[in-house]
This record gives sequence, structure tokens and C-alpha cells, in this order.
Amino acid sequence: MIARYYPAGSIRRGEEGVVDFQVALNRDGGITSCNITRSSGFPALDERTCDLMVETARFKSIRNSAGWKVSSVHDGRLVWRIPDDKIPERFAAKKNNIVLSQENKIVCRRQLRQGSLYVMERLCFSVSDWRRQREYSQAALHAMQSPSGPIL
Repeated sequence: MIARYYPAGSIRRGEEGVVDFQVALNRDGGITSCNITRSSGFPALDERTCDLMVETARFKSIRNSAGWKVSSVHDGRLVWRIPDDKIPERFAAKKNNIVLSQENKIVCRRQLRQGSLYVMERLCFSVSDWRRQREYSQAALHAMQSPSGPIL
């Protein structure tokens, strides 16, 4: 998230999160409404998300099969992360004093969102959590491929 759009109070409080939203568009692509479909847990970030969509987002008009402009609805997600150069001292000190072992190092990966063919999401886990997930997935796959079939 660009720092100039971040709510100042949220930066001071160290608030970060993910906001899912839905915008309704008129026939010309203008936003007629914005609704939060999943809260970040921080009202300032949720409110700023819709404000930001109305202030800055631009959409092309949608046409139906006959070529007529139609109103539409679009879902989106905004990830609020405080830029490193804006992290308040009290939070930066805690972040910088943590010594992580290789097992606790955080690794982020992009992958398809479950149930979608095109929406990517970013997942962040520790190295040990990624290993556990891989082992679980391999065990589940092995169980499905075993001659006796999956265990229910």
C-alpha cells in the first residue's frame, strides 16, 4: 500500500490487514457503491478502502453480448501493510530485536486461491509450517492413490 493513502492513525497504532470489498458500477464504469465483504478488523482501514476505491479506482464500462453498456459488480481485495520506512518506533524495535531460527523464517508464496482458476493469493508461513503442509498434502495424496482407496 502506498504510504500517502495509509490512515495516519492506523500507522501510529500499527494496524495492518486485508480488506475484501465489492463495488457496484454504473453503465459508464463509475462506482455507485462500495461495500466491505470481509473486514480487516480495523474500522479505519475498512473505511479508507472504500474511500480509496471511490477516489482513485477507474473502471471501463462493461458491455453485454449485444454491445450495450451494462451495470456490473466487481469484487476486490486490498492488503494494508505499513511500509518499512513508516513503521512506528515501538513496533520497529520489536520487529528488529526478534532473532528467527531458519525454521521460523517466514516465507511467502503466491498460489491460486482455492476454488478459483485465476485469482492468486499470497500465503506466508514459517519454513516449518510449509514443511508440515507439504507432508500433510503428500500423505493425503498417497492415501487417495493407495489400492484400498482413501480412508474415510
